[in-house]
Amino acid sequence: MTKSLLDLKKELENINILEKEVEADSEELIKILQDVEKVAVTLEDLKETQMGKILNTIRKKFEGQKIGDLAKIIVLKWKKVISSDENSKKDQENDKKRKQEENEDEDYLKNQTLSKSSSTNFSEISVVKMDKLKTTGDATREKCISMITSALLIDSSEFGMIHIFKSPVKEEDANTIARHIEAEIFREFQDTSTQYKSKFRSRYLNLKDKENPELRYQVLGGVITPSQLCTMTPSELASESRKRENKEMEKRNLQNAKAVADQSAETDQFKCGRCKQRRTKYYQMQTRSADEPMTTYVTCVNCNNRWKY
Repeated sequence: MTKSLLDLKKELENINILEKEVEADSEELIKILQDVEKVAVTLEDLKETQMGKILNTIRKKFEGQKIGDLAKIIVLKWKKVISSDENSKKDQENDKKRKQEENEDEDYLKNQTLSKSSSTNFSEISVVKMDKLKTTGDATREKCISMITSALLIDSSEFGMIHIFKSPVKEEDANTIARHIEAEIFREFQDTSTQYKSKFRSRYLNLKDKENPELRYQVLGGVITPSQLCTMTPSELASESRKRENKEMEKRNLQNAKAVADQSAETDQFKCGRCKQRRTKYYQMQTRSADEPMTTYVTCVNCNNRWKY
């Protein structure tokens, strides 16, 4: 039965070669070293037993003699094992890194091609048909409708809409959908005020985002209706890549929350709802998407009540 490296280490320690005078041709020591040579070792075994140091001591003490030569042979053999193990680990790490990069590339390509990334099979549906609306007679509104139409058709030449839906996307269909979207925005504000323009700009920029084709296709295919589009939050409108970035940003911010809280500033701007005092500390953090305002965290110094907005 082959002995373990740990057992052989104990046998060497029992001989106590550092304390005692051991004969250069000690059969007992030679037998132990021969057994050591037979053991298949790993880098972890050598680290655990520290046998390399013991054999180096033997090699130096019996240099030029049979025992020293045998210890030297074993040490050289182990160096090859260590080198092989380290190279193997590097290869594994490189393989893991390469696979990760391949997966990231695959995810990127999937996000570029709707048919691969979307839960909706658009090749089986046609562009949604809506009732035609009359022209608004308002230059601002008509300009907004024209811009939304262009955003919906932004993929026409680059991706070829004919390959996405059952039939080609016609400009008049896109224009009709754009009119319904604009009508929903106008219905909410009843004028073309700053609020109207802000909401239009948000829908338009997300629809024209080339990294967000799925939003366009869902609107064109009727998966998202004009009324639904106009009530979606910025995070819901965002592309998949932006959603991932926002999640990562939120995670990092939450991890850093304690550190930021320690640096919070004291102010009397906020009134505590519990004790009605104005001695508070606060800090701000971007926990939502980048185009939304920062979240403010407030702590009452008097009663330690906490709130955010």
